[in-house]
Amino acid sequence: MDNTENKEKSVFLKADNVDADLQEVKPDEVEEDLLTKREKEILEWIGHGKSQKEIAEILHLAPKTVDKHISNMKEKYNISKSTEMMGLYTCVKKSKKFDVELLRQYGLQVFFILINLCDGGTPRL
Repeated sequence: MDNTENKEKSVFLKADNVDADLQEVKPDEVEEDLLTKREKEILEWIGHGKSQKEIAEILHLAPKTVDKHISNMKEKYNISKSTEMMGLYTCVKKSKKFDVELLRQYGLQVFFILINLCDGGTPRL
């Protein structure tokens, strides 16, 4: 087995360890419940690839206001990178628990694969 195959096998073996983190969450535990209405709106636009300036224009807000809402979301979820916001957006849309450490451990692409492969914590292969 070459190094690439070992890495792929390792990812799927580790998926067994993350099933609890990717379970469907109960409605009262959905990640978006931690977000204000405005933060949800801003996160939705981030998920659609809009810049902070574009979001400010769309929502008729000052760019600093949008920046503040984004900062609040980053603080709530311990997010340090913009790409991690996409992970949060995906989890909110799929009603999955967001785990920034899992995202950092596996990277964004593998995180998306794990989110999509797991249904109720059980990998669908």
